[in-house]
Amino acid sequence: MKTRTRVLSLSIPSYSSSGVGSSSSNTDNAAKSSSKTLRLKLSRLSLSRGGISSPVTATPSVELVSPVPHLLTSNIPPTDSERALIQDTISTVSAQNAALEASLNFDANTKPSSTTLKRLGAGQDFVHSHKAILSPVRLLPEEILAEIFSIYSESFLLEDHPHIITVSREGIIYPWIPSQVCRSWRSAALSLHHLWGQLIVDTCLWKTNKPSKSFMELFKTLVDRSHDAPLCIYFCTPPSADVEDLRPIIDTLVKNSERWSTVYLITPYSVLSAFEGIKGRLPALRRLYLSFAVEEPMYTTKETVLDTFEVAPKLQSVYLSSASFTGRMLLPYDQLLVFLDGGERANGRVREHVIPASASTLQDLSFGRFPMEDIQRPWPHSTLPELTNLIVKFENTGDEDDSYDNLQDNFFTHLTLPNVNRIDITNYPKNLLPVLSSLITRSFPAQQATTLQELSFSTYYLAEYNPGDLATFLELTPFLKKLRVYLPHTQDLERLVVIPGSDQPLLPRLEELCIFVYDSVEGCEDVLSQIARSRCEPILTNNSRNDPNAPSSTSPSPPTRLQHFRLVFPGAVLCHAGHEKLEESSRSASVIPTESSSAEPKDMEDRVALLKDWTPLASSLPSIFAFWARPARMGLKKMKRAFQVSQWFSMVEGIKIQGVKELYRSDIHHLMYHISLLPSSDLPGDNIYHFRKRARALLEKWSRLLAEDIKNRRWAFQGAQSVVYVPQDHEIRTRPAQETIESMIYGDKFYPQKYSVSWYDLQVVLQYQD
Repeated sequence: MKTRTRVLSLSIPSYSSSGVGSSSSNTDNAAKSSSKTLRLKLSRLSLSRGGISSPVTATPSVELVSPVPHLLTSNIPPTDSERALIQDTISTVSAQNAALEASLNFDANTKPSSTTLKRLGAGQDFVHSHKAILSPVRLLPEEILAEIFSIYSESFLLEDHPHIITVSREGIIYPWIPSQVCRSWRSAALSLHHLWGQLIVDTCLWKTNKPSKSFMELFKTLVDRSHDAPLCIYFCTPPSADVEDLRPIIDTLVKNSERWSTVYLITPYSVLSAFEGIKGRLPALRRLYLSFAVEEPMYTTKETVLDTFEVAPKLQSVYLSSASFTGRMLLPYDQLLVFLDGGERANGRVREHVIPASASTLQDLSFGRFPMEDIQRPWPHSTLPELTNLIVKFENTGDEDDSYDNLQDNFFTHLTLPNVNRIDITNYPKNLLPVLSSLITRSFPAQQATTLQELSFSTYYLAEYNPGDLATFLELTPFLKKLRVYLPHTQDLERLVVIPGSDQPLLPRLEELCIFVYDSVEGCEDVLSQIARSRCEPILTNNSRNDPNAPSSTSPSPPTRLQHFRLVFPGAVLCHAGHEKLEESSRSASVIPTESSSAEPKDMEDRVALLKDWTPLASSLPSIFAFWARPARMGLKKMKRAFQVSQWFSMVEGIKIQGVKELYRSDIHHLMYHISLLPSSDLPGDNIYHFRKRARALLEKWSRLLAEDIKNRRWAFQGAQSVVYVPQDHEIRTRPAQETIESMIYGDKFYPQKYSVSWYDLQVVLQYQD
């Protein structure tokens, strides 16, 4: 009969943390006493009686009493004798933990007792807490601690995020936490006055209109502890805010206006006018973010003048968002380096002042939701010698309005940008190529190299360009490193292909290429694959460097390797269809025999047709397929729809897939992956028909087909609706097969709204979600 190891079942005393606050003079005696007690207890323990046939010996139980309880609740560094004692104790308890783990692993078929698991957990906690006492962090001087606190805070302080509003939980509770750990940490935290200078007043989150007593106490503490440090202020109120309710806060902020550095004001003009006391008292203000919560005709007219920030000698960055302010806004325009306009028609009175008044200083200029008709304004001819970034996003009208064809562009045609590095133009209402060509030629005369390295532009008129127009324009930008554009004609794409022995391709220094596909890549898949193979793979891009016979002085240097090649689609279904067209093109050009090149079974198309028919599923789950599914019939009950989904699952489960191409052409594996990760609440009837479990079972059944073929794949599905090219030397190909499948086929991130959302808005602004 099989005998099992018997483990002593003893009570588990928790290690004591008593004695906190004992004087350090008694530390050595306490350590010696605890050490003797520990050795005495170990010597008294013996193995239990009975035969032991396994190689695992019974485990004596060590009473977990800390030899240094006073160090468990403080950050005082241990003495040398305490350090030795702690290390000896950790070794003893670790040995007991290892023996317990071995006894558990020896008989894996027997459920371990709760007592044994508790002993093991207590021992592991004991070791962890005592190792922390030996951490070198306890030896750091206060100056180093302060530096660590400062570096950590940089990730969420308002000062370090000037372009966006970031009010994170960490930013609110920090620096209260380090100031309450121990005396040395508190001293370090209190010495960093700038950590306490982040003042967040968001009355939209309050339950009452007036600030509570506890809030005012915390607010006053922050102001006092910040001393003379610069203040980063986030002040947000709803449109209905009452100035008098906020008067104590406003008065405190006005009193300390000399320390304002970065300020976010999101509030109605009626509240902003209560800050009139700061006028002429903003010597440290560097960044200003203004957003008027609502238009207030009773307070503002076109004759209203906002001159609160007119005198601010260090103000260099202004961010104007949702400014429903129709009056005149006076700013120190002649010293601005950055002006970002979030985009409202009322902002036009500010925009028309920025370019002429800030022309000599501006480095970063961004107009959002630029009205189409605003380009007809009488913009002055302006040279912006310091401007490096130009971003103009026109209003998205949602349709192609022929009336814009006759607009006279007085904006771009009047600009000269001799040092521009990045140009981003979204939803331009006309043919943009002549305008851009004129801007580049005007900004960079003959014999002068262009500085433009990043270019993004979207327009509905790209398909109407003549073949070759885009390539002709891009010849003016030979130093371009990043390009984002709608899918152009194949004739333009062919100029990007590297052909050994031929002239350099278009854009020889290109490192990142993002092409936004309006619907399908059909007709372009071959040339897109050629661009990928010739510019993304390491062999062809470096062949001339490795050829000893290649001339070094007369031949041009090989083009830069394309580091990132992405195709973005407006929806998931179009993306998967385009993905497979690209893969088929890559396979047809490959000399490696694959399943795709073998004869296809005659009944394969019938199986693919069945697998592609998602109508029963889409009609029964309208919330998941809201974008393209037919509406569910009124009166169709949830359980009846769930039964229909179950029938559809049964049909899929009954199909015997013969090859991986059937998965690729039907996209059924993508659909099952999506269903397997959805919450049960999104799948009515899942508790009865187990849709997610069945989807996972199908994925498991198909995983072998995918794993065997993954080495032949060239493109990876990424983000919400895009694919990226994966070269042969990419590190992703060295991962385990299942991990590679996750990253290349299904994507690294799961989007629950994948099949219910159109991504056309991202297309317009030339953005994608990763």
